[in-house]
Amino acid sequence: MSVWFGLAALVTGIVLVFAGLERYRRTRAQLERGKFEPAGLLIDVVAILTVVFALALAAYLIYIQALH
Repeated sequence: MSVWFGLAALVTGIVLVFAGLERYRRTRAQLERGKFEPAGLLIDVVAILTVVFALALAAYLIYIQALH
């Protein structure tokens, strides 16, 4: 199961890097046009999902460590 958590973390990290790059480019273009629009709910959802994943991974690692 550690491999799956690690793979999920890796893929999630890669997706977030590209999403962040896209958001940066969009925000920069909006600022240059003088028409900035905040990200809104999407940022909140990504943050909450990241925290949930991190807590699940931490719980799993503590559980595995207790078994050994």
